[in-house]
Amino acid sequence: MKVLMFGWEFPPKIYGGLAVASYGITKGLSLQGDMETTFCLPKPCGDEEKFLNIIGMNQVPLCGVM
Repeated sequence: MKVLMFGWEFPPKIYGGLAVASYGITKGLSLQGDMETTFCLPKPCGDEEKFLNIIGMNQVPLCGVM
């Protein structure tokens, strides 16, 4: 199963409770074995965990925007 999640923080950047909750959810999903999790962040730092796919929204091209 594929899971797509959006958030504005993920460890090691922790500003509040969202990073901790996001980590717990994605780590739990990864332990299921049949999950492929993609987490979208505004600007990842590159030191995030490797058990999921991290997409930086700052790297997604905007198609058709003038």
